[in-house]
This record gives sequence, structure tokens and C-alpha cells, in this order.
Amino acid sequence: MTRIAYVRGISWRFIGMTESEERKNQQLTASKENKNEAPSNSNKNNEAKQEDKEKTGRIKQLIQKIVTGTSVEDQEGKGEEVIRPLFSKEMMKLLFASSFFNFGYNFVTTAEYVYFWKILEQAGLKNSTLNGLLLAVSLVALCLGAMIGGSINDHIRSKFGQRAPSIFLGTITCSFLFLLIPLITELIPQTTAVFVLLLIIFILAHFALGSAYAPWLALVSDLFRKGERTWAGIGINVLGAGGAATAILIFAFIIDNNLSWVIWIITALALAISAIVTVLLIPRTNPTYELESKIKDVWKVPKIIWKYGGRTWSLLLLVNSLWSFGSHLVETGAVDSLTSRFSVEDSTASFAYLLMGVYVVIFLIPIIRVINKIGKVQASMLASLIYGIFCFTLGTMTNFKLIYIITIIGGIGNILMSTLQIAMPADVVPRGREASFFGAFFVFGTFVKPLASLFEGYLLDVGGRDSISPGNFGGYPWTFIFAGISCIIAIGLLAYVNYEKLIGEEYIRFRNRILLATHKITGSVVKREMNSKRASRLMKKLEEEHQKKIQMQQETETKKENDKLNCSKNDKEQN
Repeated sequence: MTRIAYVRGISWRFIGMTESEERKNQQLTASKENKNEAPSNSNKNNEAKQEDKEKTGRIKQLIQKIVTGTSVEDQEGKGEEVIRPLFSKEMMKLLFASSFFNFGYNFVTTAEYVYFWKILEQAGLKNSTLNGLLLAVSLVALCLGAMIGGSINDHIRSKFGQRAPSIFLGTITCSFLFLLIPLITELIPQTTAVFVLLLIIFILAHFALGSAYAPWLALVSDLFRKGERTWAGIGINVLGAGGAATAILIFAFIIDNNLSWVIWIITALALAISAIVTVLLIPRTNPTYELESKIKDVWKVPKIIWKYGGRTWSLLLLVNSLWSFGSHLVETGAVDSLTSRFSVEDSTASFAYLLMGVYVVIFLIPIIRVINKIGKVQASMLASLIYGIFCFTLGTMTNFKLIYIITIIGGIGNILMSTLQIAMPADVVPRGREASFFGAFFVFGTFVKPLASLFEGYLLDVGGRDSISPGNFGGYPWTFIFAGISCIIAIGLLAYVNYEKLIGEEYIRFRNRILLATHKITGSVVKREMNSKRASRLMKKLEEEHQKKIQMQQETETKKENDKLNCSKNDKEQN
């Protein structure tokens, strides 16, 4: 040791340094190295903080998605949704996929609403009351199918997706049953037997169609964001108007040639093709959550609706029922009233009624701007007023040529009402129960149609089909007047609708109670019923853990700095 120290001492003397000076030099070198390492350590700390921040952000996004059904990634600015470009490839595909089903479905509504009386008369069924009963029972079956089928569909998870199996099976079954109708009407001579068999087939076919219709309506909530659903409603109604226009032109020619049985074959094919195209184009996705409710809870839907929205949702359902009542009276009686009151051919009357669909396309863009500018509730009040004026004018007109002007008013009112009937419930249905609640909304809009059919049959039996003016009670004039009255009543109900409140906190609280969320959070699976209180507690806990982690890192860095300072002080004292 002495020898080594001596050599070292010689070397120090050789370079002109003492032992204390050598130690100082080593300390300065070490401090420089620490300074050079400090940025790298700080970079590591910054990266760790950034990683923690990103992880916390992902957790917050996940919790927000569980609680509200929307993701932070889908928002920008001050919580506004990111609206996809209308003419993008993705949007156009989704719009066509969700809308084309309505093309075939409108063949069914045209056959049953516009030409139903003519079809049954050519089949030998001329009793207006019994014909109204047949349509009424069919609509009841449609409602039951929508309620039960929608509840079942919300629980479906398959390799073909959630909605596709119900849409395909329901429409194919309905189409097959429609193909049996010509065999019954053409091969069975007895009127009573024909009526009974038609009643059975119509009940089964409409139940199957309803089980497909509710899942199809749920696609509006599944595929589109809130700001895009007006476009979805417009697309559905435009293709629906196209289907109705095509059906009217074909069916009018068939009716004029007394070949009404062919209508059911064409309707079955159009419905089946539209369903197949829809199923092939919609995304094959399944929800990532599981529902706590069971299929049998479908009978509790009215009670759940009241808990969910209370007076506001009830008013919306009543408005939907009034709209459906009025529009059903017009749809089932418009063409037949023109031929009966003014003695024109079916093709002429059909062309006049078809102009409503043309005006829908012409006024499409202005209508969308009106809805976006004044809001959906105010637009609904405007739609009720316009359609009410159309109904009153249709019931009181005495000259056939006026129909070419009246249909302008009817086209504007019809597209407004039809769009809002889809867009408004799509904004407020609970996540995970889309088909069930769309089925309930559809039922409230459809269960009045049987009553409307019976009421229309009664008015026609009292006043006759050829009554032109409303001077005497009954007939088509009073049918359309009652349709206008229902629209005016809807305006009064809409004045008490607090739509913004409904889609706010009450909706979020209800939806959180009804869902059972299954998601991965930081590698562990959390499976629990997520309500707003639990979600807020979890969020608070995560934020506290994040703050503790940051605090611990700060304390560790402070401790390291203090240790360095203490070491330097000790070295100075030793020197």
C-alpha cells in the first residue's frame, strides 16, 4: 500500500496536483457525469409520465364509453361529435345498407295501405268492416312481432352479427307466406274460407315481418352518430319513397287489368331482395357488453319507459301515435278516394299521389337545413301543421286538379314527419336495448293503425266512398278531416316536450342502470353493473392513484437530489 501510495504521490507531484486536489477533480467529473445523466433520467421520467397519462386517458375513454355510450375519440373541440363526410365511401355504404330495406318494405305498405281495398274487392271480399278488421289484426301481429322480436334480437350474438339473423329470417318467412296468398284467393271459391285463411296468413306474416323490422330500425342507432341520424332518416325515406313510387306504378297497372293476385308475388320478391342486400352490406359486428335484463322483460318495457323519460317520453310516444293515425288514414284512402269521388282511373289517381314522392326529393336539402336550424321539436311542430293543412285540404277539395297543388304541401309535411319519426327515437334509445325500444316506439305508432282502419271502414259505411264534400258526415272527406285533427293535437303535445332534457342526464342515468358492462381495464376484467355513481367512484379512484404515483415520483427525485447534496457536504467537511 505504501509503495502504491508513494507511486501515486509521485504521479500527483508530477502533474502538479495534491491528493486533495485530485479528489476535488474526481468530484467535479462525477458531478458533470450526473448532469449529463440528468437529462436522460428526466427524459425517462417524462416518458413514464406520458405513458401514465395515456393509460389514464384510455381508461377515461373506456369509462366514458361505458357510461354514456360515446367515446372521447369520437369528439373534438368542446365535446362535439365528429361527423363523417356525407359523400364518403363509408357513409354512402352505410346509408344504402340501412335504407334499402325500406325500399322493399314499402311494397308491403303500398299493397296493404294504398290498394288494400281494391285487392280484396277483386278477391271477392267486399265488406269494408271485415276488410278493416283483417288489416287491423295484421297490424296487431306486426306490433307483437316488433316487441318480442326486438327483445330477442338485443340478446343475439352470432358470427353474422347481431341484427342480420333476425332481419333475414323474419323477412324470408314473411315473403314465403305472401307467396301463398295468390293460391288461396284464386283456388278457393268460398268467401268465408278465403277470409279465414287470409287472416291466419296475415297474422303469421306480419308477426315475422315485425320481428325483422325492429332490428332493422335499430341500425340507425348502431351505425350512425347523433349528428348523422337526420341523414339516415332522410336516406331511409328517400329509398322508401322510391319503393312506394315503383310499387304504385306497377300495382296501378295490375289493378286496372284485374290481376291483383300478382301483387303479392311482386311484394314478396321485392321484400326478400331488399332484406338480402341489407344483410350482405351491414357490418357483422356484435356488442362488447352483455345485458342484465332477460328476454321475458319485454313485458316490462312500458314501466321502463316511464322510469326512463317520464312525461317527456310518454308525450313523444303519443305524438308518434297521432302521426301514425293521421298518415294511415291518408295512405289507405288517398288513391281510392280519388277514384271513387272524382271517377278517375287508378293509374291517374296513382300518378297524382305519386307526386308527393317527387316533391320529397325536390325539397330534401331545405328540409334538412330546417331541421338542423330550428331543432327537432320545433321541426316536428312545423311538420304537424303542414301535414294537417294537407289533410284538411284533401278532405274539402271538390276539384280533382287541385290534387297537383295539394301534394306539394303533403310531400313537405310527409318527409318531415317520416324523418323525425326515425331520428328522434334514435337519439334517445338506450345503448344495448336499441331493438327493444325501437320496437316499443314502433308499436306505439302502429297499434293505432288497426283502430284507424276500423274507423275508416265505419266512416265509409256511413257516408259512402263517393261522397265528395264534407256536408254529410262520413265518407273520405271526414276521414281526411279526422287525420288533420290528429296532427293539430300533436302540435299541442309537442309544446310540452322537453327533448333536450330527455337526451341529457335522465337518459344517461337510466342507460347506466340497465347495462351490464364487460370491458378490460389495465389488463384485468371488470364485470359489473355500471351506474353513474359507481362510474364516478371508479374515475375518482383512478385519478387519486394517478396523483399518488406522480407524487411518489416527485418525492423520489427530491430524495435523490437531497442525497447528492448531503454527499457533497460530507466530502467538503472531510476535506
